[in-house]
Amino acid sequence: MAKKNEFRIPKPQSDSYHVDKRTLLSGEALVDKIQKRPRLEFSFVLFDRKHKAFNLGSNPSEPRTLCGNWFLDVLDTFSELSQHSIDYLLSGDGARTYQPHPIIDGRTNYDVVDEFMSDFKRVLGAEFENQYDPSNFLQIRVCGGKGKGRIHFYLIENHAYILWLDPYHNMYDSEGYGGQKYYKSPRSCYEELLDNNIKLNKENKELQILLDELTKPL
Repeated sequence: MAKKNEFRIPKPQSDSYHVDKRTLLSGEALVDKIQKRPRLEFSFVLFDRKHKAFNLGSNPSEPRTLCGNWFLDVLDTFSELSQHSIDYLLSGDGARTYQPHPIIDGRTNYDVVDEFMSDFKRVLGAEFENQYDPSNFLQIRVCGGKGKGRIHFYLIENHAYILWLDPYHNMYDSEGYGGQKYYKSPRSCYEELLDNNIKLNKENKELQILLDELTKPL
């Protein structure tokens, strides 16, 4: 029995979508299909920012490393795609802009299936093994730009489950990107405040002990 409020990925009601040029539609048929399909939705329930290659770290002293503006491009990508159906991304104008294609293990630097299989089973349940399709691990370009990085996700109907954000193109050893880049995992604002709070509490206790020593009766 599932625990109260436990998350479950919606079970597909039809065949999963694939990036297959044989299914391309055009003209009125494509417009009609897009209008009838639900809009694309993004979930971060499986998002991993702790992986050494996809931790979103950077070094401000190095050129072409991650900056705050890049996250605006990512948000713009999500905003744009969430206004359309999955057909727009896989076979409409979005396919030409965002270049979606399967993440093919064996040609990648990291085994996405191995990395996420246990998470999928935990979140979806035992039924996942019967519904699993490796061709539904996809990647797209950030803002449709060749050099702006990639978004990796798993697709079930119109639900895109974000796995990794890849600003440095670390998934593949593609020419022109200077090889894989690794940086120290960044701290969130909350984590930094928590660290500072721990540090200040420690200093406060040390000062309190010193004060007690200096003010104790002779």
